[in-house]
Amino acid sequence: MGLDSYQWGELTPGMTLQPKGWVLTRDLTARTAGAQWLAMDPTSGTEVLLYFPPLSVVEDDVLFDEWQRRSSRLVSKSVPLFQQVVEVVIKGVKWPFAVIEAVDGLDLNHFRLSLENRTIPISQLKGWLESVSVALDLSLIHISEPTRPY
Repeated sequence: MGLDSYQWGELTPGMTLQPKGWVLTRDLTARTAGAQWLAMDPTSGTEVLLYFPPLSVVEDDVLFDEWQRRSSRLVSKSVPLFQQVVEVVIKGVKWPFAVIEAVDGLDLNHFRLSLENRTIPISQLKGWLESVSVALDLSLIHISEPTRPY
């Protein structure tokens, strides 16, 4: 995108983002690269997650192209156990972002903090890791690109 066309903007609760009018409700960014916001989808009334890639990605033409391609590929793919990328918004906005389905519940860190001894049992982790492995295998099948000869 280049620095000339890209400007970071202050995101605040209640702000409306175009082109579809998502209304920011809560900042979820804690300890992540870029910014994540919970927002209300005005057409359906459901909550969505908006992910804004970090400035370092947007400023680098190669990294930004890779982020855009990978994010856009996920829009039409449904991979079990993963949040669905609904849309990638790049044109006509100051800050590009991906719209991702919102999942109600605690993230892993907050789940851990909710436990009495702050430790997740290995038996529970094993079950989750098996599910993640299956989902990753499926995602590689669903979104892999054809091999390019060099």
